[in-house]
Amino acid sequence: MRKLKSSAVRSEGGETSQPSVYFTSVKKEERDDVTGEDTVRTIRFMRSYSVFNCEQIDGLPLHFYPDDRDKAPLAPSAKREAIAAFFEPIPIDVRHGGDRAFYAPGADYVQLPQKTAFVSEDHYAATLGHELGHATGHPDRLDRTFGKRFGDKACAFEELVAEITSGRICYELELPSELHDSHASYVDHWLQILKADKSAIITAAAKSEQAFAWLAAHSGYGEQADDAEVAAQTPPTEKLAA
Repeated sequence: MRKLKSSAVRSEGGETSQPSVYFTSVKKEERDDVTGEDTVRTIRFMRSYSVFNCEQIDGLPLHFYPDDRDKAPLAPSAKREAIAAFFEPIPIDVRHGGDRAFYAPGADYVQLPQKTAFVSEDHYAATLGHELGHATGHPDRLDRTFGKRFGDKACAFEELVAEITSGRICYELELPSELHDSHASYVDHWLQILKADKSAIITAAAKSEQAFAWLAAHSGYGEQADDAEVAAQTPPTEKLAA
């Protein structure tokens, strides 16, 4: 199979696109010159495009952006100052737009919906904590990987690490406990997968502690900043293997 070249493009303003590959097929009627019979041939093809998020493009018509005018104001957090103090100094690119929250490891940025899409500032903070937890695993940070030991369940473990990291942040910032109602069922889903390895939750907890330490070191959080800075400056040198 021929490999596609990367279609990522960097704009003059420094924005980087993401490749989007489109697969489809068409049917073509053909007549055999010898037998005179009509046949239908299926032709499969794919195309690659370079796409940018609307938030990365200046001057687009307003209909390309979410309409926030009819949304209720975001419920303020009693811990607004603590949330800002923890998250703002963290040197990870956080972008807003669209309707999904995710971490893009290739381009190394966190994408979140606009803040008004969340029920409250507390819920926004919990989601941001989860995605930043993922971002700490980047090779230039903690270089986190679960190796062959976990195989195709590695993604489940990474989600568990990010969710525990989010829970730790919410606990430290004294955010409302009801934030974790859905998180608890979410984590339970992954625990069902991890039952085959009784030490897995210990591994995930240890990795989430490293993730929190890295974030805390950069935000200068509380009395833990000194210890966290040491942990953040000493990423694990051995990846988990078989």
